[in-house]
Amino acid sequence: MSKTFSTSSHFHQGEQTLQTEVGKREEIERASQLMIRTHMPNQHCTFFKGLRYVFIGTVDKQGQPWASILSGSIGFISIPNPHTMQIEYPFIMDHPAFVGLQPGSSVGVLGLDFSNRRRNRMNGKVLQMEANRLTISVMQSYGNCPKYINAREIDDNQQTSVSNKIVERNHLNQEDCVRIASADTFFIASHHHDGSKATYEGADISHRGGFPGFIQIGNNNTLTIPDYMGNFMFNTLGYLMTEPKAGLLFIDFDTGDLTQMTGKAEIIRHEEEVNQYPGAQRLLSIHIERVLYTSGGLPLRWQFLEVSPFNPFPS
Repeated sequence: MSKTFSTSSHFHQGEQTLQTEVGKREEIERASQLMIRTHMPNQHCTFFKGLRYVFIGTVDKQGQPWASILSGSIGFISIPNPHTMQIEYPFIMDHPAFVGLQPGSSVGVLGLDFSNRRRNRMNGKVLQMEANRLTISVMQSYGNCPKYINAREIDDNQQTSVSNKIVERNHLNQEDCVRIASADTFFIASHHHDGSKATYEGADISHRGGFPGFIQIGNNNTLTIPDYMGNFMFNTLGYLMTEPKAGLLFIDFDTGDLTQMTGKAEIIRHEEEVNQYPGAQRLLSIHIERVLYTSGGLPLRWQFLEVSPFNPFPS
């Protein structure tokens, strides 16, 4: 018997497939009716307006997702009304992550405060794109749990000017591998487009965390990442099921260096492989095809506070 999927759901076919696989489909659908909104509630508006940085997922003209971080003084994010977000930022319009931004294009927004592990998501459509301002119409807004967020706080004594000098390559070099191997945090962008104009359609960006070394670097520029137990929405993996393209962002919290990557994604369910990664429910394999490295691309610096108590201990 063929599977049928709800067309009025907050979730598209990829997300629904994974929710069904783990026996959570009906439970998550019921919960989503209460937690996913087409506007930002007051607490989310206040939260975003108090941030000094925000993460966005975008899609270029070739359909490739990109993960980026934007930063500014408190107030660089404004909320004119619960259905609209504005971000004041000096966008480099020919940057691969921003070149596709135009009215009607999709944007995923993730607000995350490392100091208290609070995070909220907003996925929407571009209303207006200017050199120094992005205006977004809200399609979906909801909160996320604090799992796997390693706590940090901004060190205001260590801020520096920003560099826009980008080095591009089509492979991981030794320095990239060192940064990935020592990372305890990264961000992943994905997208889904089926022409339905449903609220779930568009770009998305998510956080991933663990102990340093939780990402394994293999041959042929391939990263293997454990997928830990989450909220069972399967936003990222569901998107990657329907469109196996990913954008990654790694931040050096000590230097402000940024490494953005794009590549092809594959979900691995083979039990023998999954069991090699403590706490993994499945694995995500990403073959890296493009790397952008920006030395000192972020003015902020962070002090490490503590690891997440949810992180599975490495074997």
